[in-house]
Amino acid sequence: MDSVPVQAQTIHMTFTLPRLHRPNQASSTHLQPAPVQAAPVAPTSVTDVYIEVVLPARQALPRVPGWQLRLWPTASLGDATLQAHPDGPQVSVASLTDALHAQGIQTLGLTRRR
Repeated sequence: MDSVPVQAQTIHMTFTLPRLHRPNQASSTHLQPAPVQAAPVAPTSVTDVYIEVVLPARQALPRVPGWQLRLWPTASLGDATLQAHPDGPQVSVASLTDALHAQGIQTLGLTRRR
C-alpha cells in the first residue's frame, strides 16, 4: 500500500459576540407588570376520541350511552380503531372506557383526541 504524506493545518478562528446592554440598577425605572385579565372561558369543544381496541369474537359494534361509536378496521396493535364522538359535555373518556370494559372490549394504549 502506498503512503501519501499529509500536511496538517491548524486554523484559528475568532468570533465576536454582540454585547447586550445592561442598564444600571440605579438608573433603571421600576416597571409594574400589566394586570392580568382573565380571558373569557370558552365552552369545552366537543372532540372525537380514538382508541385502539381488541374485540371479543363476533362482537358487534358496542353501544355506550352518551357516545356515537364507529369502528375502523385499521389498527397497529388491536383489532380495530374505535372512534367515539360525545353527545354532550357531560360524558368523559373514563366513562367510555369503563362501559367498553364492561362489554368485554379491551382498550389498548392511550387515547387521542381530534
